Amino acid sequence: MSTVAAEAPLDVGKLWRAARLPILIVVVALALVALLAAVSASSDNPLDPRSTAPSGTHALAVLLDGRGVSVAVPDTSSGLIGAARSGETVVLADPGAVSLSLLHALASTTATVLLVGPENRELGAFGVPATLNNVTSGVTPGPGCALPAATVSGSIEFIGDLYATRSGATGCYRAAGDAALVVDRRATGGRTVVLGGGSLLSNADLGKSGNAALALGLLSGSSRLQWLPPGDLGGALASSDRRGLFRLLPSGLDWGLVQLAVAVIVLALWRARRLGRPVVEPLPVVVRAAETVEGNARLLHAANARATAAAALRTATRRRVAAAVRLDPDVDPAALVSVVAEHTGQPAPSVHALLYGADPRDDPALVGLAGELEALEAAVRQQPGVPTGTTSDPRPGGQQ
Repeated sequence: MSTVAAEAPLDVGKLWRAARLPILIVVVALALVALLAAVSASSDNPLDPRSTAPSGTHALAVLLDGRGVSVAVPDTSSGLIGAARSGETVVLADPGAVSLSLLHALASTTATVLLVGPENRELGAFGVPATLNNVTSGVTPGPGCALPAATVSGSIEFIGDLYATRSGATGCYRAAGDAALVVDRRATGGRTVVLGGGSLLSNADLGKSGNAALALGLLSGSSRLQWLPPGDLGGALASSDRRGLFRLLPSGLDWGLVQLAVAVIVLALWRARRLGRPVVEPLPVVVRAAETVEGNARLLHAANARATAAAALRTATRRRVAAAVRLDPDVDPAALVSVVAEHTGQPAPSVHALLYGADPRDDPALVGLAGELEALEAAVRQQPGVPTGTTSDPRPGGQQ
């Protein structure tokens, strides 16, 4: 009988060669994340009244302050709603990222709410009779409406969305029949201003054409203005209604990913398929039985497979003991225990615990079990009439 082999010494070099590629991948991924974070932190804050970058709107905030309109960035949704209910003007620079519950709350106030580049979801929340219909770039249309802010500013330089308006809404700066600026009066008495793009409000483009005049005309209706910039929405977002990353993916990409996943699964099944029944082939070299036993022992020890090792020891012992007392290898456990107990004089419960008992809890218990099984087999062979020679092992390639 053999015992569990000692653990092999740790090969640090082999471990490093196996782990260096995953470590390198993790390091590169972390470096990319850090780089992206640094770039994002240093990038412009578009349509932010605190930003002096080309895409910011600090210049407009200064002009509004000169007209007695203070500009503030709200911290929470409750503060924003409270300001709107008190009659302050509200600018939503990225209304698509705001929850529907907050949009409906703002729509129920009497405040003037400016929506920059809204989609049909936001238009529906405010009840604006208009639909997103087109996109334009670099046009300088005339007002085409009687809105005072538009007639004063004249033509503007506009890049952004265009809206098809219906009865009840005022559409200005039309291109191909669709309006870049839509103004609607809500049933609550508040006013909704839809601006298809925010570039004309930016520091870089505010001085072009009549952009500044239009912005001041639209936002000078109250002494205080609440400006909600993109990427700094604070508590204004409701987590249950956030628009996640998948909303930003192109349409149809989700089906493409599903097809790719199916293709990967089919490829895995094809590569893993069995071409037929396993074929027993002779080993290219002769392996000594002792080396096979030691190799199996090392594998079991490395995997902490004490239950498997104990089962192998007990199975081999039962087979040899049954052969020694001239019983069939598949003899009933009760019969085998009874005969072994009679031959050795040991109590039947003890014999049953050795041959069919519980798995060992740790390595010392496994070693102890191997010794007890060996002693039990020796006790059986010492009885008169029991062969003491070795018994052929029916497994391929070895003897015990």
